[in-house]
Amino acid sequence: MNRMNGIKLGIGLGVGLAILLTANYVPAAGPEPLVRTTAYGAVKGLAAESVIEDRPIQTYAWLGVPYASPPTGALRWKAPRPPEKWDGIKQTIAFGPACVQYAGLMSTMDCDQIGGLTGSEDCLYLNIWRPRSEDKKLPVFFWIHGGGNSVGQSAMSLYNGSNFAGQNNFVFVSINYRLGPMGWFLHPALKSGDPLDDSGNYGTLDLIQALKWVNENIAEFGGDPGNVTIAGESAGGINVFSLLVSPLAAGLFHHAIVESGVPLGVSRKAGEQSSQEFLQKLAVQDGLAPTEEAAEKFLAQKDAAWIAAWLRSKSAKEIFSVYEHTAFGNLRGWSNTFVDGTVLTQSPWASLEQGKYNQVPFLGGNNREEAKLFLPLVMSNLTEPKLCGLIKSINPDQPEVRLLDYMDPLYYPVYEPLAVVTGYGFQQ
Repeated sequence: MNRMNGIKLGIGLGVGLAILLTANYVPAAGPEPLVRTTAYGAVKGLAAESVIEDRPIQTYAWLGVPYASPPTGALRWKAPRPPEKWDGIKQTIAFGPACVQYAGLMSTMDCDQIGGLTGSEDCLYLNIWRPRSEDKKLPVFFWIHGGGNSVGQSAMSLYNGSNFAGQNNFVFVSINYRLGPMGWFLHPALKSGDPLDDSGNYGTLDLIQALKWVNENIAEFGGDPGNVTIAGESAGGINVFSLLVSPLAAGLFHHAIVESGVPLGVSRKAGEQSSQEFLQKLAVQDGLAPTEEAAEKFLAQKDAAWIAAWLRSKSAKEIFSVYEHTAFGNLRGWSNTFVDGTVLTQSPWASLEQGKYNQVPFLGGNNREEAKLFLPLVMSNLTEPKLCGLIKSINPDQPEVRLLDYMDPLYYPVYEPLAVVTGYGFQQ
C-alpha cells in the first residue's frame, strides 16, 4: 500500500499531457450571459464555447464563484467558512486563482513558470457549466482534480466543463481546494478545541464545503441537488474515497466515480510526526537553531501559543520552501489525509471493508498506461521545462511524436514492457 501510494503520488493527469494542447476553450461573445442568485449574492456568467472536431459546443459558464471565505490570516489551517454575502452582481467570468503550489506540468503549460511557486491562499472557488437551454433538474457532475494533493487546478483546459456539460446535458462543477501543507497539516500547537479546525484535513473539508454549496445553490443553475455525482482521478480519486467514507459528507452526493485512486488514511501520530519534522526544518531555515536536533530542543521550550503564532506569521513561500519538490511540482516528506476521528473516523480501507461508508452507486477504474506520464522524465535527460516545450511544439492537427525525440535510445527496448508492468500496479 505504501509503495503503491509512492508510485501514485503526483499523478494528476494520467490521460496524457498532449490533451492539454488540443482542448480548445474560449469565452464566446455570443448571447448575453446569465444572471443567477445564490444564497450569498447574484452572479453573472458568460456564454462559453469549446470546439471538438470542428464542432462547436455551446454552454453557459460561471467561473470563479466563491464557495467559502478566503482561508487566509486567522483562517489558515481552519475548516472552511461560508463565503461572505455581497451586494450587487458579482462578475464570474474568469477562473479563480490556483491554490499555492510549485508549478509543474500538472498545473500549467507556461514553461517559464515550472519549478517556481505559484497560486494564492485565496483560492476556494468553483466553476459551473450548463447547456444553453432552459432545462431544469439536470444531473450534476462534481469534478475533483488530481495532482497528489499538492498540485493541480480546475482551470486547466483538460478539465473543460463546457465539453462535458454541452455534450451530455448536465451541469458540470469543478473546484479548487487547498493543497500541500495548506490543505493537510496536523500539529498539536494548532489545536483550538474545535474538532473540524483541529482535524488537519482542510483540503477534504474544502471539498465538503463545496458540496454543501452545490446542494444549497445548484438548483439556481438548473442542477438537481438530489442527483450529484462526485468524480476524481488519482489524488482526486483518493479524495472521492475520503468523501465516500466520511460521515460529514453523508447525503451530499448520490453517486461516486474513482479513476486511479486508492483509499488513503495516514494515522494522526504519523501526521503529527511529519509536521514536527517540518517545524524543525523551518526553525533551521529561520536561523532559530543551527541543526534539526537543536531545533527540536528549541521548540520543546516553546508553548503551543508561540508555535501557532510563529507558524501563522510565515508566508506561503516560506512554508513551501521547507519542502523539496520533485517532478510535476510534488512535495517530498509531506503527508495527507489523516485519520483524525472526525473527518475520517478510521482507515478508509477499514471503513470500506466494514461497510461503514456512504453507500451510493460506485464506479472504479484505472488508467492502464498511466506510467507513461512519468517515463519521459525518468528515461531521458529532459528537464520538465524542456519536456513542456517539446509538448507545446507538437501540432495537435498532426501529432507525430517519436519516442526517440525525448527518450535515451538505451531505454527504448524496455519502454513498452515497463509501461505494461507498472500499469498492473495501478490496477491493484
